[in-house]
Amino acid sequence: TFEHVDQEDTNRSSTAEEDQAAAAAEAKKKNDKKPLLFKKKESERAAMARKSSYAYKKTSEEAEEWLELDVQGPSSLQRKQVELAIQSQSQESLVTHSPPESTSDKDKGKDKQNNSACFVRSLDYLPTTTNFDWDTQTTATSNPLIPVVKRLTKMLQRGVPVTYSTIRPHYPPTIDDVDLLTALSSCANIIRGNWVLQSRLLSYRPDIQRARNLVLYLFHSRGYVERIGIERVYEENPSVASEQIEMILRQLAIPGWRLKLVDNPQFCNRFPEQSQLHNQYWERLGKRFAKELKIYDECIQEEHTFGS
Repeated sequence: TFEHVDQEDTNRSSTAEEDQAAAAAEAKKKNDKKPLLFKKKESERAAMARKSSYAYKKTSEEAEEWLELDVQGPSSLQRKQVELAIQSQSQESLVTHSPPESTSDKDKGKDKQNNSACFVRSLDYLPTTTNFDWDTQTTATSNPLIPVVKRLTKMLQRGVPVTYSTIRPHYPPTIDDVDLLTALSSCANIIRGNWVLQSRLLSYRPDIQRARNLVLYLFHSRGYVERIGIERVYEENPSVASEQIEMILRQLAIPGWRLKLVDNPQFCNRFPEQSQLHNQYWERLGKRFAKELKIYDECIQEEHTFGS
C-alpha cells in the first residue's frame, strides 16, 4: 500500500503551514517595533515660530480661565454688596497696625519698635493678628493707616516702580516716615531702593503673579532680566505666554530689560532697617524660585556659550 506516502505528505503540509505561521508572526513582530528616534533641541527661531502660530495661540486661550461678567448698574444693590465684601476682605488682609497715642516719649519709642514687628509680618503676608504689646483690641478695622494703604495701592496700581521721594509729598507731616513705610510694606516691595506694587494686588492670574514675582526678584538681585531666560522657564507652561512676559517686562523695564528707575542707594542708606527687612524677604523668595532660577541660569549660560 501507499499509506506511508500519504502520511509523509500530510506531515510535510503541516510543517510548511507552521513555518509560514512562524514567519508571519516574526514579520509582524518586526513591524510592531518602533524605531529609536532622537529629538533635536528646538532652536530659538523654531520656538518663536511655534509660539506665534495660531494653534499655539488657541491652546493658550483655551488654557486661560474665563469668568462670566455680570454687569450691574452703578446704584444697584448687587454692586453695593460686592463693594462692601471687597472692602471687608481688604481690611482683613491688612497686616499693619498702628498703636494708640502714647503719653510719653518712652512709650512712643516702644510703639515704633512694635511697628517694626508689624513690618516683618507684612513682608511674609501673614494673616491679621493682635498679639502685640499695645491694646489687643486694636484690629485692622480700627487702624488709621488703612486709608493710607488704600491710597498707596491706588497710586501704585499701574505697577511701575516709583521712588519714595515721589510718594512722600502726597502725605502730610502728621504721617511720619515710619508709619508711611509701614503702610507701604503692606502693599509694595522695595526694588533696589524703589517701590513696586505687590503682584497679589494686581488683577493677574496666580501664574502670571508668580511670573511677575520672578521678574521682580531678578531685577532686585541682578539689576536686569534676560527675556530668553524667562521664556525658557515658562516654555512648558502655556498659561504664561511670551506676550504676557513681554507685558510684565514693559511695565517694569526699559528696552534692554533694565528697571525703569536707576538704583536708589540714598533711600537704602536713609532707612537701613526697612531695606534690610526687604532684602531678607527677597532672599526667602529666591529660595522658593530655586527651580526656576536654575532653568534661567542654564539657558543664559547656553546662550552665552553659543554666542561666543
